[in-house]
Amino acid sequence: MVDRSRREGVRRVRRAGSKGPEAAVEAAALRAVRLGDVKKALQCLVAAPVAPKGAATLAGLRALHPSGPTPVPVDPHVAPVFITDLVMAALSSFRPGSAAGLFGYTPFLLQQCARSDTWAFGQSLTSAVNLLASGRAPPFLQPFLAGGVSIALQKPGGGVRSPVLW
Repeated sequence: MVDRSRREGVRRVRRAGSKGPEAAVEAAALRAVRLGDVKKALQCLVAAPVAPKGAATLAGLRALHPSGPTPVPVDPHVAPVFITDLVMAALSSFRPGSAAGLFGYTPFLLQQCARSDTWAFGQSLTSAVNLLASGRAPPFLQPFLAGGVSIALQKPGGGVRSPVLW
């Protein structure tokens, strides 16, 4: 009898530890704590649930984020020109655990690159920043650079909200 109840208790613990929405939230909070970002861990624990896939959610997102006009190229003579010191200072301002962009490069990864090879990486990154600031990004990259990630979260009273993630 005792052995049977012990086995049942082990089954309950295994079921409770199974993958699910709660486990994903807990894992995200633990990752943030391991990176030393307690604020992000707390945000993970109190965040709203993701809205279900469907036409209503898509319509809600489109209402929140309508398509805008096509960007007009910047005159190269008016475009700002950044120096390496400014770009490196901006890069170092990101907090631990800051999320990656659409291409998957986290600020932490870029900071590590800057620390390992301060001369070549800094100049290359500054060149890329100046190219993008001048509006001369390759046409195939422009939709990715001018866009953002939109995640639909459920509102308590119904509908969706979309936090800014760019």
